[in-house]
Amino acid sequence: MMRNRIFYLILFVMTSFGVIADDTDLFTHESDQTSCDIPGRASPAISTSLLNPFEHQKSIYYPVFQSSARSYWYGNVKRYELNVTKSGERNVLSYPGGGQSKYAIVSCQDLAEKSKQCFSHGSVNSQRARSWWNDNPEADGALVTEGGAAVHIGGKGSRNVYVQMSATSLMRGAGHNTDQYFLEKNYGAPLHSKPLVVDYGDKDGGVRQVLFASTNGGFVHLVDSETGAELSAIFPKSLMHNISAYKNKEVGALVYGMDGQWTIWRHDGNADGRIDKYNNEDFVYLYGGMRRGGRNFYGFDVTDPERPQILFDISPNTGSKFSHLGQIWAKPTLAWVRIPNYSEPVAVLLVGGGYDSNHDPGDDLVGEVAIDTGNETGDDINMHSCSNMKVQCGNQIFMLLAQKKAGDYRAGDIVWWSSQSANSNLVNPDMQDSVVGRVRTLDEDGDGYFDHFYAVDISGKVFAYSFSQVPSKEKHKRDVRNLYVSLLATLNAPNDSFNSLGAAGDKRFFYESPSLSTGRDHLGYYRLMTIGSGWRANPLSEKTNDAFFVIKDRPNRTRISPLLNDDFPEFGSHFFADKIALNGFQVALSKAGEKVMGSSSVINNRVFFSTYKPEAVNDPAPFDGCNQHQGDVALYGIDISSGLGVFDSHGGIVGAMVDGAHVLHGLGLSSLGDINSVMTGKSMSLLSGTEFVGELDVPTNMVHRLSWHEAARGESVFQLFPHKGKGD
Repeated sequence: MMRNRIFYLILFVMTSFGVIADDTDLFTHESDQTSCDIPGRASPAISTSLLNPFEHQKSIYYPVFQSSARSYWYGNVKRYELNVTKSGERNVLSYPGGGQSKYAIVSCQDLAEKSKQCFSHGSVNSQRARSWWNDNPEADGALVTEGGAAVHIGGKGSRNVYVQMSATSLMRGAGHNTDQYFLEKNYGAPLHSKPLVVDYGDKDGGVRQVLFASTNGGFVHLVDSETGAELSAIFPKSLMHNISAYKNKEVGALVYGMDGQWTIWRHDGNADGRIDKYNNEDFVYLYGGMRRGGRNFYGFDVTDPERPQILFDISPNTGSKFSHLGQIWAKPTLAWVRIPNYSEPVAVLLVGGGYDSNHDPGDDLVGEVAIDTGNETGDDINMHSCSNMKVQCGNQIFMLLAQKKAGDYRAGDIVWWSSQSANSNLVNPDMQDSVVGRVRTLDEDGDGYFDHFYAVDISGKVFAYSFSQVPSKEKHKRDVRNLYVSLLATLNAPNDSFNSLGAAGDKRFFYESPSLSTGRDHLGYYRLMTIGSGWRANPLSEKTNDAFFVIKDRPNRTRISPLLNDDFPEFGSHFFADKIALNGFQVALSKAGEKVMGSSSVINNRVFFSTYKPEAVNDPAPFDGCNQHQGDVALYGIDISSGLGVFDSHGGIVGAMVDGAHVLHGLGLSSLGDINSVMTGKSMSLLSGTEFVGELDVPTNMVHRLSWHEAARGESVFQLFPHKGKGD
């Protein structure tokens, strides 16, 4: 009956939130300490139901790691569940059994008496939280190597390890002389990689979910989220030369592995709500890079999580177009486009060219802590380092085919690219520097194809790519040949060169992914981008002059030149100036060494972002009890229209008000990272690291319309496709 039918918005979503677990400076210094009771926490994930993308599930997955003076850091992934305390506070509920601590995350204080969030890790069993996959009677608490997915490796006496043999083949690990390492029941450290959880469909009356996690031990782990059992593990060929270091675990700098960000494409071809490995219409693909582990970019077919396959392996050796590929740090963006001479829309991955390790600090920096530059060992040193190259690595944007084939193209092939090179599809002479952050797309008309995408390079040049206008009746003919690019803004001094980096001086480095949204004010419609700067490769640096930018790109206003730093007045007493209303503003990070080290969020016309300020180099005690660097983590919250603060005197989030605070200080290292949100009923909870900062009303325009589908009430909705309009 019609009254039993509703409209669902179709959206592919996986929400996660980040806690800083960045470059190893923050976690170690010159000490022989190899263990500590307090674990580092990487990027927790709260899974969103792919069958109902507006519903967050209760499960939360915490990657944890143990910093060490050795080349191998131990890690793990632990499962808990979200719940609300009797007092109404949101917290993480541990496995309810054995009389242990009910909550995995509790309020605590560091040595400087700053309030922060800690794992329940008391000295006795009753004071420790017990994670969901812990089958032992003793609670695991903050013990990294106890409980979690790591203890379930080889639970049946062997591991299901698949080793890459070529760019397109994996083989079961048995028979290799590396068997000893492949059989170890250890997880490496998941410093930056965020876990992903995917619904595979009905199983014994429930929904089977598989967790994907990659670590600096070199593996991509596929885990049954119900039991914690490892279904399979993938080990890439590019890391074979690291196995000796992984096995021996000698004193030295951390050896990196599979530490990048991942994107999932889940395709239910016959629309039955299940991923059927025997059905050729269904598939699940996984895409991502290695971050500091190397300069490879991978696509895996994980439709059968117990028998993964490889779609492609791209590296600087793949071909001349990839010769200056950098380290892929950011999550690739999955999108639909049209390409020439092919009638159907194709799925592509938008990938920035990556990071050039020349931006790392040198060993000769006085008063700084130099970090490992990415394990520059092995047969081909250029696979890890871009040094000695005249042209900077990573100054490209690629569209790679995400599906298995489209005409003459195969998965991983370049269908379009833009760079300085005269051989690229769209030559961009201004693209001289690495594109490290994520490429952000925008679908303004809701047809399922992106209309614009934005990228920011490490030197602060903001590029806006758009399709040329075509008559609406011929819109279906628009393909990648119609793209053009403009330089929207330059957020450093215009003549600053980033090709040869000695001392950093006052240069601003832009590593993070920008946020992208839309808005309207008295001057009309605008696209809003927010991004902050910070020398992430040297987080303890106190040199740089960093800032956070709120940029308004007004499509109806013709610009004859890019916006410059001076076009963004500093946030403050002159906030209502016309220039700010027109272009946006900047927030100067005035504290010594204060820098942005995570992506921001814009919710209900309010922007939130966090910063890190290291302890002064002359501080007599810059380390905590675990030899981790202390510092101040601050959370900023600013109303974009008025410039007013949005925090009340208790730190809660309120509407913009004159006496509202713009900054919350002293949040602690675990609160640093991406700012994200979780939908909980009729409200949205803001997350800064592990902390629930406060609640917001769910905005009416929270998600942009991609396409509509009429579904019976209760029907599962699970697919993202371009809208099939006239002419498609």
